[in-house]
Amino acid sequence: MERINWQQLESEVFDLIIIGGGINGAGIALDAALRGLRVLLVEKKDYGSGTTSASTRLIHGGLRYLEYLEFGLVRESLHEREILLKTAAGMVHPLPILLPIYDFSRRGPLLIRLGMWLYDLLSLDKSLPAHRMLSAAETLTLEPQLRPQQLRGAALYYDSQIEFPERLCWLLIRHARRAGAVALNYCRAVHQETGPTMQRLEVEDLETGGRFRLRARIIINATGPWVDEVRQLRRPRPAKRLQGTKGSHIVVRQWPDGPRHAIYVESPVDGRPIFIIPWLHYYLIGTTDLIYRDRLDEVVISEDEVEYLLRGVNAILNGHQVKKQDILFTYSGVRPLPASRKTNTAAITRRYKILMERPAGSRQATVDIIGGKLTTYRRLAEDTVDKILRLLETGRRRSQTREYTLLPPLNEAPASAEISQPLDASTSRHLLALYGDEAKNLMALVREQPELAHRICPDRPDILAQAVYAVTHEQARHLEDICLRRTSIGWSADMGLSACETIARCIASHLGWSEADIAAEISRYRNLILRKHIPDFLPAHDVLKPQT
Repeated sequence: MERINWQQLESEVFDLIIIGGGINGAGIALDAALRGLRVLLVEKKDYGSGTTSASTRLIHGGLRYLEYLEFGLVRESLHEREILLKTAAGMVHPLPILLPIYDFSRRGPLLIRLGMWLYDLLSLDKSLPAHRMLSAAETLTLEPQLRPQQLRGAALYYDSQIEFPERLCWLLIRHARRAGAVALNYCRAVHQETGPTMQRLEVEDLETGGRFRLRARIIINATGPWVDEVRQLRRPRPAKRLQGTKGSHIVVRQWPDGPRHAIYVESPVDGRPIFIIPWLHYYLIGTTDLIYRDRLDEVVISEDEVEYLLRGVNAILNGHQVKKQDILFTYSGVRPLPASRKTNTAAITRRYKILMERPAGSRQATVDIIGGKLTTYRRLAEDTVDKILRLLETGRRRSQTREYTLLPPLNEAPASAEISQPLDASTSRHLLALYGDEAKNLMALVREQPELAHRICPDRPDILAQAVYAVTHEQARHLEDICLRRTSIGWSADMGLSACETIARCIASHLGWSEADIAAEISRYRNLILRKHIPDFLPAHDVLKPQT
C-alpha cells in the first residue's frame, strides 16, 4: 500500500487542488497534468464511488434532450461519444438500441422519425451506423419478446456502452498520476480559506485521523452532488447552487429469448425513457428521475421506484414479465443538476456550469463545477482548465485529451500476446478491457505466484492477481474498492459476498490486516451491500441474507 508523505505535500504550493475524485474531478486532473500544471486531487471516499458508479453505463448523445431543444448539448455529447470510442476503444463499445412505437406511446412515428433524423444530423462525424425505421413485422423479427399488440414499428439507432465507468474513472486517475498529478482517496476536505495570493485547504486523512494544511493557487470543487456541502466550508457561506435528482436501477438475470438489443421504453406513467440494457450476464433496467433532498451518502432505491421501473418494462414485453423476486440487486445515485424552479425534472438542463467567484480583496477565484454527465466529462475538463489557465495568466496551452489514448482497442494492446497464457480467452480479454497494457503487470504477479491466476468466483473472469494489484498499485484500501471499482467481482450475482473472504485473506498481508481486521472488513462490505443495494422489501437469495 502506498504511503502518503504529508510533510512534503504541506511544503508544496500546487497550481491546482481538486476536491472530488469522480469522473469530472479525474478528468480535470488528467487534462491539467498533461498541460504541465502541478495538480493534487483529494477524494473523501474512493474514486468513482458516487454518481459515476450510479450511471446507466451509457456514452450517449441524449436523444430525449432534443425535446427540450438542447441541440448544443446533444451535439457536444455526440462529439464526445465519438472521441471516447477512439481514445477508450477497449472500454467503450457501440450499442444498438431499439425504440418501439405503440399506439399508446406519447411520441408517434413522425416525431420519432424527426428525432432520429436530427440525432444523425448532429453527429455527422460519427463512426456508428445511421438510424433505421422499422415496420412492426421487422421489429418483431429483431425482438420477438416485444408485445405485438398495438405495435406500429420502431427506430433502431446506435449509441455506446461502457460496462465499468468506475474503471474509466480510475484509468483517468492512473494517467493523471503518470503525468505528475498526486491523487489521494479517503481524504476529506474540512476547511477552505482564500487569501490574497493563494488558497488553503485543510484535509483529514480518514484512515489515520490526521489533519493537514495544503496550499494551491486555485481550488476546484468537483464533488458532484456534494458541491453545496463543500461550498459551505468557506466563509462567508455561499448560497446553494444545486438541485439533486435521484436515479435508480434494477438488475435482473437475462432470460431465455430475452431482448438481444438495448430497448428504449417509454414509461406508461410519465413518458420518461426507461432502458432495458444487456449488461454482463444481466439486464440493467433504469432509470428514475426524482427530486432528492435526503442524505447524499445513503441513496437507495425506493419501493415506488421499483414498481415504476417494472411497470414500464412489463408494458412492452410479451409473455415474460419481470417480477420483484427476479431482482438480483439495485443501485442509485444523485445527479448534480443546476438549481431550478422547474417541477419537471426531465426539463432541468444536463449542461454543466463552471462557476468562478472572486472573493473581495483577492486575486484568486473559487471554482465550482455544477452539473455535467458521464459522456461530456472530457469537454468539461478541457473547458475548466482553459479557464484556469486564463485565471493564472500562464498562457494558453492546448488540451491534449482529444487525441490522448486511454485504452487502445483490445486487439491492438501490446500486452495481448503476453497474457494469453496460461489464462483462458475470456479472462485475457477481460483483463485487457480493464487494464490495457498494465495487464502485463498482473501476469508478472502470476509468474511469481501461479495461484494468483485462479478465478475469484465462478461467474466473473476476474483473478486473484487483480485483488493484489488493486492494493499494491491502485490505492484500493477496502473490499468495496476492490469488488465494486477495481474489478468486476461486485457485479456478480451476489455482488461478491461469497468471494469477499477469499479476497480479504488474499490481500491481508499487503494491508497488514489481522484476523479481526479481516472479519471487520467482511462485515463492513456485507452491511454496505445489504444497506445500499438489496433493500428490505426485495426478496434476497440466501447468500445475501444477514447471517445469524
